[in-house]
Amino acid sequence: MLPLFISSSVTAFAATRSIGKYSYNVPGFGGSYTTGSLKKVSRTGAVNNNTTNGGGRTLYSMMVNYAEKPVTKEYSFAPGQRINMPYIGSAKDYVGGRYKMIISSKWSYFSNTHTSGYWSPDDE
Repeated sequence: MLPLFISSSVTAFAATRSIGKYSYNVPGFGGSYTTGSLKKVSRTGAVNNNTTNGGGRTLYSMMVNYAEKPVTKEYSFAPGQRINMPYIGSAKDYVGGRYKMIISSKWSYFSNTHTSGYWSPDDE
């Protein structure tokens, strides 16, 4: 009796995460700016990878869904800081959904704050 060899191969294609770039003047007095939407491709948290905030100021970011309902908590970020934003509840499971990031300032900032960096609804 001859041995029988069966081979199979599985090819998996990982979806490439969407990465958005931002460079905005965020209004003072608690003003905010909302990015365009990006498609979520994995069950990971979101990320905001800031490169600069004018005047060394701390700003705030959070993720929202298509209806602009929060899907993460609001997180503060300093200039040059990378922050991971875990999704609330089952929001991380909505692969294929479109999400936006809101960047906001403090009420005590009387002038606009320029900020720039990169963000994604997926951190991997």
